[in-house]
Amino acid sequence: MICGKEKLFEAITGPRWEIVESTGELFLYNRERNRRFSYFVQEEWYGGVIATLGVSFRNGYGEWTGVLSMNHLLTDEGEERVSFLILTRADGTNPLDEMVFYDTKRRWEMGGGSLPEHPLSERVAKDRKELLYEREQLPEKLDYELTANLFVKQMIDGEVERPVLVPEGLFRYVEPVELAPGTMATYANLTVAGRLMADAKTPEESRVATSIFSLVLDRDIMRFPK
Repeated sequence: MICGKEKLFEAITGPRWEIVESTGELFLYNRERNRRFSYFVQEEWYGGVIATLGVSFRNGYGEWTGVLSMNHLLTDEGEERVSFLILTRADGTNPLDEMVFYDTKRRWEMGGGSLPEHPLSERVAKDRKELLYEREQLPEKLDYELTANLFVKQMIDGEVERPVLVPEGLFRYVEPVELAPGTMATYANLTVAGRLMADAKTPEESRVATSIFSLVLDRDIMRFPK
């Protein structure tokens, strides 16, 4: 399910990432140190190993507010499962920040919610607007594999931006066919991804399509390791 594990390992063990020795948590900060990626592994989690990957921003209280948290479970039998916990921001119809949980192709509203801090500084307001989705912007169902791989690619590239959420059914990756020894037919996926870019009607649709195209380019043309 997750591609690029080797590249991710190279990234998180590289010089840009910082480790907290007491916990084993790894962090990558942006230049201003107001946004960060996080990576943490728990061994022997209910018959497997679970890695928690996240992105967050520093709020007005100096603490970290999680934007998205992705749990990646690798069971002892080799099965992979992912789930996502996403913070949505208050908008004109909903005054609360709320959590939404995606697991096994279901979307769960967590209930409750919290009021955003007030007043918001210019920097925090900018981070909230750029990083957090409004609840109505979330897909009803996620493409778990694409969303997970795009988030991993963001971490590899060090782009501490809003994660890309891919709706289920938007794009179906097809494994390249070997036409001759050493020659793979890799352009079908790029053609479909390129069509998504051309057909995009909103900035968010364009962002999602462009991210998919970039991932496919890495995976098919650059032979993104599995």
